[in-house]
Amino acid sequence: MANFYFFIDKNSCMNISIINERIYPINACIANKKNDVNKKILFCGTGFFYNQMGEVYFVTSLNVVAGRDIYTGETKNLNHYVPNSLSFMVSVKSNLEKQELFLPLYDEDLTPVWFVHPVKKREIDIAVIPLKNQQGLKSLNDFEGHFNNFNQDVFVLGYPLYINQKERGQNPCLENRTILSDNEDCFFITPLNQSGFCGAPVFMEQENSLFPVFVGIYSGVDSNIQSSFSKECVWKAELIDEIIDAKLKDESYI
Repeated sequence: MANFYFFIDKNSCMNISIINERIYPINACIANKKNDVNKKILFCGTGFFYNQMGEVYFVTSLNVVAGRDIYTGETKNLNHYVPNSLSFMVSVKSNLEKQELFLPLYDEDLTPVWFVHPVKKREIDIAVIPLKNQQGLKSLNDFEGHFNNFNQDVFVLGYPLYINQKERGQNPCLENRTILSDNEDCFFITPLNQSGFCGAPVFMEQENSLFPVFVGIYSGVDSNIQSSFSKECVWKAELIDEIIDAKLKDESYI
């Protein structure tokens, strides 16, 4: 399969390449350590680093780290396994060579390490993971676009499942979508209907802005909403800061 390269309208001044290198294809695994030869990959998703006041966190969908539909509790893996770690390849700022980043999802006492929303908890499909080693990591919000006006057109940058493991280190796939409706914590877009995008950042292009505006995290089909297969959920980006401020660990899966 060929590498993926995407081009934005020449009249846009977005620097998409800088954003591409800050979005990661992640494997939700059962593994005991970094470079575990017996690692079992259960399913795939997308995620990114996020910087708040100099502290870097990893952000993806709650359903990715929990391995379950956040409403029904049904496992994403057909054999009913849930992940104990995330694994993906990163390149740090000081070194172009990529290396595996291994993120355990549970403490030694089997408490989830990720943070959830302080009020709505698992009703919001976002998980934020604090990081011990933050040196050299490239955060998505290192470069922020200037918001001028709301429009209905957005695009999602993520890694669909059909990109094989070798190619998952290449550029993310860009999917243009339209906002169908807007709620308090989320908005709904025309569906992608593709596995692997969960946790992907969603952007809105703005005139006279060097970068697009990061507006949300793609969640996918919302099993809690009727007729959700005709629209898919994106959780609003400002929820990430609310989650980090509270630093509430998830007790739903203990």
